[in-house]
Amino acid sequence: MERDCPLSTAARMNAPRTLVCVLAETRSWKTTWPSFKMNVLDRLGADLALCIGAHETYDRSNPFWQSARYRWTSIEHDDYGEAFDAAQSSLIADGRRPAWRKLLGIRNQWLGGIRGHGQHPGSAAILIYFRWLLLECLRSSGALQRYDRFVITRSDFVWLSPHPGLDVLTPDSIWLPDGEYYGGLTDRHAVLTRDDVELYLDLMTPIVCETDALFSRMEGRTDWNLEAYIKQHLSKAGALTRLKLFPYIMYSVREKDGSTRWSKGIWNNWLQYYIKYPSEYAAATFWQLARPLFRDDPELLHWMNGGGRLSACFETFLGRRQWLLARLARGNTATPSALLGQTEAPCHIVMTSHESAMLIVDRKGYIVSLSEDGSVVRSDLRPGLPQLLHLRAAGRIPQGVVTKFGYRLLGLNVIPANVAQLARPR
Repeated sequence: MERDCPLSTAARMNAPRTLVCVLAETRSWKTTWPSFKMNVLDRLGADLALCIGAHETYDRSNPFWQSARYRWTSIEHDDYGEAFDAAQSSLIADGRRPAWRKLLGIRNQWLGGIRGHGQHPGSAAILIYFRWLLLECLRSSGALQRYDRFVITRSDFVWLSPHPGLDVLTPDSIWLPDGEYYGGLTDRHAVLTRDDVELYLDLMTPIVCETDALFSRMEGRTDWNLEAYIKQHLSKAGALTRLKLFPYIMYSVREKDGSTRWSKGIWNNWLQYYIKYPSEYAAATFWQLARPLFRDDPELLHWMNGGGRLSACFETFLGRRQWLLARLARGNTATPSALLGQTEAPCHIVMTSHESAMLIVDRKGYIVSLSEDGSVVRSDLRPGLPQLLHLRAAGRIPQGVVTKFGYRLLGLNVIPANVAQLARPR
């Protein structure tokens, strides 16, 4: 295993106290490195650590490798059950070792990458292993004590906006991007303190050391994935109350000849690469347009996480500026969730009508009119969706994707007169 690159004494004394950690692979770097460097590393003033699988032909000339202060590598396993066995041996040096493979009987895809009877699809077990390996390397290298904040992420993100500063991502919380939940908590990016990074990364110990207890907690449900397992893990530790969200400002890509373990993506002829998850792309593009129009990040984050009221000014497609008065407590209605694009929300398009109310179109095409305090004014209106086609997400996301995922409008438009006329009681 390769260790950290030596730095001069002066460089070490002036090193930043934030470490960005890339897990598992450095894929798609030709496409993603420029935005990663500008919007993450430089924005946060951070050092870079890689904890990846590196085979004999791995290209060490790539900028992720060349720029990393820490380079921790593992061989690629055909069966990551072998890696779990090695982790178990490290965690339980003496004594009885539980037969952890019984957990393959807990369905459905949270242990993908482990071969054997009842094996799961996908690659979640690989990500669990690299989290454990990263934690071990942080401890053994002294990096865990050297840094105050840790950003756990992946290399195949295109970043459309600068990462929120750590001055506004307060250290008393675990910060996640708002989206890609899949019944749990997204596994793709997290911002943590030194106290929380150990809890967040150590998904391995319950599996290989506390097998029976974990089996008891998980049995009876057959739709487990990595996101659900992470949520269960943090819930058991009582950490869910400290979760906070920031805008989903990046999306995963695959280069034309790039490999992938899961989603192959959808080819974008304009961008000349595959967009792995259209829902991510919709979210990132929305916030690229909308985020600069808010007064500042603290106000936005405060509202996203349940506090206060928000006034935001959006540039309309018609070149006019118009105020959206979203005076809504987060728990008051489904509207805040709809605006932020959570998949559980019943609405997928938010529009302004005038300065004291707004209209929402739900997934069935019904228009709901809300007053400025969040109360429903009218909810029995149904125009034809073709009349609203120009309000689809940016015109670049297929309508089927918008309907399926319920994601954000990539800009807010003035309500056309014919739609406003429909917003009358029958």
